[in-house]
Amino acid sequence: MAIVGAGLAGLQCARELRERGIPVRLFDKGRRVGGRVCTRRMDSGAEFDHGAQYFTARGERFQQLVAEWVSRGVVAEWTGRLVQLTAGRTGPEPAATTRYVGVPSMSAVPRDLARGLPEVECGRVTALTRGAEGWSLEWEPGAGGGSEPAGGSRHEAGGFGAVVLALPAEQATVLLAGAKGLAWGGVEGGLRERVAGVSISPCWGVLLEFAGRLGVEFDGAFVGDSPLRWVARNNSKPGRPGRECWVLHAGPEWSREHLEASAEWVAGELEQAFWQALGVPGVGAVARQAHRWRYALPESPLAEQFVFAEEAGLGVCGDWCGGPRVEGAWTSGARLGERVAGWWPGR
Repeated sequence: MAIVGAGLAGLQCARELRERGIPVRLFDKGRRVGGRVCTRRMDSGAEFDHGAQYFTARGERFQQLVAEWVSRGVVAEWTGRLVQLTAGRTGPEPAATTRYVGVPSMSAVPRDLARGLPEVECGRVTALTRGAEGWSLEWEPGAGGGSEPAGGSRHEAGGFGAVVLALPAEQATVLLAGAKGLAWGGVEGGLRERVAGVSISPCWGVLLEFAGRLGVEFDGAFVGDSPLRWVARNNSKPGRPGRECWVLHAGPEWSREHLEASAEWVAGELEQAFWQALGVPGVGAVARQAHRWRYALPESPLAEQFVFAEEAGLGVCGDWCGGPRVEGAWTSGARLGERVAGWWPGR
């Protein structure tokens, strides 16, 4: 069983299968597990949750998992003050809720999910082929993290009874479009069409480190009338060091318009937008960095929590299936893992 993508959906799918005795191999192009549930360290040593900022727990099963995480110190409630911010004016946050974060960083969440799973094979999967012995895939080894096959620039693994694509919809569509081999029992076109219909907007993020605490009376804000959509004082979260670090996320329209701009230019523009949103003169950051999330927020997620074509032994999952949240990604992977385990030949 091959799972392409080691974000929360892929990791939880792998857990469901391993718990039922089904062997899995995990592939991911990133250096670490977690996808957008991640942490970035600057050269200065400052750390930022530069992707997912927090998560909520609504479903009973996920609530039980979060309670376990809290008891083990993997996550904690973030009780920072959140507001609505527009041109220096603040108002109450749109919807108060209990928010959780990983401790000491968001990366603690995927690291915990990865416990007991095989080491992720780091590389970008480039092709899928279905033959008489099952599915095979080709991948190009990455630059770090996980195990890497020795020698050459492209490698192949095969004999998989099923494949799960736990990837952004656009990336899954590319692999589905290029898949080769035996007929898919009539599901090929329909599956590809459904996945291709999902749109995911980008997000530019900027990380700012300051020499001292900013005179701001809140810890996070949903920003209006600005290129920015969200800002947060990262060090207000449990377990973070005291140095003053802020994360800025641009809105989807601005991010899409400037998707191919240089990171240096984006950092300058969004830092300026930050001060404009606060309505105060700027203070020079001691360090800053921009990061582009090409696939961030699903705009047209599927209503289903996953899609599995049993005729082909091929499934897709992610936060673009059933709900664009951390919980949505986890639930999508869990449900698909259960479904594949029930279908698995010989069970």
